[in-house]
Amino acid sequence: MALRKSQVYLQLVNRSLLGLCLVIQIATGVFLAMHYSSHIELAFDSVEHIMPIRYMHANGASFFFVCMYIHIGKALYYGSYRTPRGFSVSNPTIQRFFALHFLLPFILAALVIMHLIALHVNGSSNPLGITGNIDRLPMHPYFIFKDAVTGLVFLLVFTLFVFYSPNSLGHPDNYIEVIAMFAALLILLVLPYTDRSIVRGFAFKPLSKLLFFAFVFNFVLLANLGQLHIEVPFIALGINSTIFYFSYFIILTPLVSTIENLLFYMGRNTA
Repeated sequence: MALRKSQVYLQLVNRSLLGLCLVIQIATGVFLAMHYSSHIELAFDSVEHIMPIRYMHANGASFFFVCMYIHIGKALYYGSYRTPRGFSVSNPTIQRFFALHFLLPFILAALVIMHLIALHVNGSSNPLGITGNIDRLPMHPYFIFKDAVTGLVFLLVFTLFVFYSPNSLGHPDNYIEVIAMFAALLILLVLPYTDRSIVRGFAFKPLSKLLFFAFVFNFVLLANLGQLHIEVPFIALGINSTIFYFSYFIILTPLVSTIENLLFYMGRNTA
């Protein structure tokens, strides 16, 4: 297995938490399906005695998205979208039919296995932006124990939400106008073409690194604004944050990468 990332903060959360979330969702989904009654008179009563499992399943979906956002953020930081790239497999996961919703996690588990196979063959991204074929470490015991520690911390936070604040991550407004947010996801597809930097990753690019952390702050701000009331000053703040979100991919990334390329060439010529 290729040498994993050594960045102090980003290495605390990796793909193992996504796998743990997937296992939790599949396991709790199976138990919910076993105990849930789809009868018109028994449906609500059948949920009463499986409420803890329901909370685990509901909050597990929220934690799944949090870990996925962090995983995407790591890919942006290390420039994993740049060539050479692999195939990207996507499939609509939000369906209203219970049977398809129940089967998709098993399909996703198969895709996870394919992803891990490709990871072990080609290796993962690293702060240097180059392939570490020479300097490699075995997965056991180094990464097994590291993933076990992060997994235990994740389970601790997860159980706190499940047993003490199970409804804090759920909100009815989250299910309104989901299609309208697709632009925020589709904009990620332009990043391989707008990033003109000759260096992969942000480890040695201070301007890009500063811009990236500003983007992360803006992303968290937008997520928080989404649960607040539509009133002053949140309206103007949301508009400006949205403009910065899309400007990061379309305007700021090509501008900063071009400036860093010029600085790189100037430094190399003077040396």
